[in-house]
Amino acid sequence: MKFYPTRGKVAIKMEEPKQAEGPIIYEEKNTGLYGVGYVASLGNPVILDSGKELIPDFCEGQRVAYENRKDHQFFGDFVMMDQRCVVAVLDGETKIG
Repeated sequence: MKFYPTRGKVAIKMEEPKQAEGPIIYEEKNTGLYGVGYVASLGNPVILDSGKELIPDFCEGQRVAYENRKDHQFFGDFVMMDQRCVVAVLDGETKIG
């Protein structure tokens, strides 16, 4: 089943913090300013005042960094946010913080 966010929104599947294997309890530090996840679905692009569409620089399946903000909505395992909250496309195992 596929879902699409409304215009100008993106659904991000949040990346779980990595934990050490074995009896050691360890989680990577979360800076709180940015989150990391995978783009699950994109809504239609934002329409600018000029009437042109603002096409995002990322697509479904890419790993991205986004601003952690209180106004994001949570939908199951996904966080819904404005497309403008995505600040970077991450390559491979790039770490934030």
